[in-house]
Amino acid sequence: MQVLIDTQELEQAKGSQSLLRLLIDSLPAFISYIDSEQRYALANALYASFFEQPLDQLVGRSVKEVLGGEAYEKVRYHIQAALNAERQSYEYQLPHAGKTRWLKSIYIPNIEKGKVKGIFVLGIDITEQKQAENAVRNGEERYRRLFENSPISLWEEDYSEIKKYLNHLRSEGIKDLRKHFIEHPENLSKCASAAKILDVNEATLVLYGAKSVDELRGELSRVFTPGSQDNFIDELIALSEGKTQFEGEFDNRTLTGEIKHISLTSTVIPGYEDTFGKVLISIIDLTERRRMEEKLAQTERLSAIGETAAMVGHDLRNPLQAISTALYLLQNLTAFTPEEDRKEALAMIKDMDEQVLYMNKIVSDLQNYSGPVASEPIHVDLTELLKGALSTVKFPPNVETALSVEGSRVFLDPILTKRIIINLVTNAIQAMPDGGKITITGVRGPTSLLVKVQDTGVGIAREDLERIFAPFFTKKAKGQGLGLAVCKRLVEAQDGTITVASELGQGTTFTLTIPMPKNSEAN
Repeated sequence: MQVLIDTQELEQAKGSQSLLRLLIDSLPAFISYIDSEQRYALANALYASFFEQPLDQLVGRSVKEVLGGEAYEKVRYHIQAALNAERQSYEYQLPHAGKTRWLKSIYIPNIEKGKVKGIFVLGIDITEQKQAENAVRNGEERYRRLFENSPISLWEEDYSEIKKYLNHLRSEGIKDLRKHFIEHPENLSKCASAAKILDVNEATLVLYGAKSVDELRGELSRVFTPGSQDNFIDELIALSEGKTQFEGEFDNRTLTGEIKHISLTSTVIPGYEDTFGKVLISIIDLTERRRMEEKLAQTERLSAIGETAAMVGHDLRNPLQAISTALYLLQNLTAFTPEEDRKEALAMIKDMDEQVLYMNKIVSDLQNYSGPVASEPIHVDLTELLKGALSTVKFPPNVETALSVEGSRVFLDPILTKRIIINLVTNAIQAMPDGGKITITGVRGPTSLLVKVQDTGVGIAREDLERIFAPFFTKKAKGQGLGLAVCKRLVEAQDGTITVASELGQGTTFTLTIPMPKNSEAN
C-alpha cells in the first residue's frame, strides 16, 4: 500500500508544533501532559529544568521514574484521581537543588468520547509565597504571644465607625470638634458606643475587674470618668486630623468602681490608616506611682506645716496663756463693777475667752496634723470607749443620739479612736443647725472593726467629696479645715481607712474600718 504525503501539510504541522513548543516554553509555569499509562507525552523546558531532566529525554518516561519514589508518592493519588476524570488541585513540597520547594499543581483530565486519554498538568513555584505566609503567620503568632502575656493592659479595637462619623461631621462643616462634643455630649456617647472591642489580654481583665472581654463590651461606658471623657475628645480630634497615634494620662473607673490613674497610648495598626479598622490601645496603671507621689508631696507639706506649727505653738501659746490669765483676773474684778455694767462685762469676757480657746484649738490641730502619730493598741471595750467619747461632747437640745454596738471587745488605740469619734460627732452637730439625729454604730467582725457616724444634716456636695479629707479644705464660715484631715491621719496610723458617703439634704455617713488581729476578742 502506497502512502502519499503532502509536503506542504507536513511543513505546516511542523510549524504548528514549533509554535506550540515556543508557547509552552515561554509560560512561567510547569506544563506537562501525562498519558493514561502515566508516561510523559509532553513537557516544557521549565518543567524539565526543575526536575533536572533533559527535555528531549523526558517524553516516554514514567512519572515515577522521573520524580523518584518519594516525590511520586506525594502526587500519585492526584494523578490517579485525574485519570478517573476528577479535576485536582494540590500544594506539595518537593526537594530541588538541595532545598525544599513548594509547588501548586492543577491536574486537568483530557476526556475524549467519555474516556480519559491523559492529564494536563499545570504547576507554579509558590515557595516565596509560602515563605511570606509563614513569616506573616509567625509574626502574628509572636504578636499574639506578646499580646496575651504582656503585663500591660492591651486592647484591640475597631474604630472604623468612629472614623466614618468624624468624616460625616467634617462634611457637615463642623470644624471645632471640641466645642461640638461639649455642646452635644450625646454624640460623644455615640462615638464611645461605636468603638468595637475586638480583643483584650488577661492584664486588661485583671486591671478592670472583668471576667471576660464580653463583660467589658457591655460595660465600656462605666470606665469613663469626667477626666477620661475630656481625653476621649482629644483622641477623637487627633483621629479626625489623620494622626495615627495618641497619648494621654487620666483616670478610669474599673467595673468594681475603683478609680485607676492610667497612661493610655492608642496606635492605628499599619495597613488600617484609611479605615482605622484596627487600633491597638495600651494602658499602664500609674495608680501606685501617683499614690507614692502624693504621699511624698504630703510628707513635704507635713514637714512645712510642722515647722509652721512649731513656730506658731511657741510664738502664740505664751501670749494666749497671758490673755487667758488676764481674762480670769478681769472676771474677778467685775465683782467691784456696778451691777448695771457687770452683766455686759461678763459677756464680753466670756466671748474673748471663747476666742482664745478657739485660737488655741487651731494651734493644737496644726500640731496634731503635722506631728508624728504612733498607735498603741490595747484591748478595750468598744461600748465604753464610744460612750466615753460622747460624754465629752456638748450636744444641743435639738440633737438626738443613738448608739448601737455588736461585738464590743476590740484591739485598737483608744486615745486615737476617741479623738476621731469626737471630731466626727462635732462635725455632725455643726452639719445640723436646725437639729437632727446622730447614729453611731460599731460592728466587730472577724477581721475588722466598722464604726459608722451618721447624721441627718445638710449633706456634702458631690464635687466636694473627693477633697473632704484634704487639709485646710472647708466650706464652713468659721473653720480651718483640719478636723477631718486629722481624723484621716489618726485612723491610717492604725492601718485603717475612713470613707464618706453623702447626699445634699440627706445627711452624711463616715465609716471607719480598723483591722482586727485574729483571736483579739478572746484577750
